[in-house]
Amino acid sequence: MNRIDRKVVLNEGLIEALSLLSSPSIWLVITEAWCGDSAQLLPVLNHLQKAVSNMEIRVVWRDENIQLMDRFLTN
Repeated sequence: MNRIDRKVVLNEGLIEALSLLSSPSIWLVITEAWCGDSAQLLPVLNHLQKAVSNMEIRVVWRDENIQLMDRFLTN
């Protein structure tokens, strides 16, 4: 994650588009420490959150939030 964090270059068009959203948004990341996809994605989301004032990232542990996982899998 540290290597990716140092190399992230955000697309200015993406930053601009996200900044134009009319209301604040919360992005929920459901993950675990062993998840390779999260290791690749979380540094990018962190940089986006810093660049876009109306965007917030929240991270929860998958195995500690089974009810949350079940809600998304059944809908």
